[in-house]
Amino acid sequence: MRIVGDIPNPYCKITIFKTTSRFSVKFEQGNFEQTFKFRIGDAINNLYDVKTIITEDFTQQVLEHFETMGNIKKQAFNNYMKDFLDEFDTII
Repeated sequence: MRIVGDIPNPYCKITIFKTTSRFSVKFEQGNFEQTFKFRIGDAINNLYDVKTIITEDFTQQVLEHFETMGNIKKQAFNNYMKDFLDEFDTII
């Protein structure tokens, strides 16, 4: 797999990779990442085709999903901490 391009974005890093059989588009924001894979030949044949698919609407939905991922992580951590703190006696 090698990096063949990127798509500038102020809110996340978008990197395009290529193997012999597919393109992968990785979105990174903080500690989160999402990767979308496209087979070569399924109307995708080159870097231009990939960049055409990654529209502003596509990217906006990915960014919204990053927010959801952050909320899921925060909720899981808060649940863990709640259970952890319940193990100690309350000091008055």
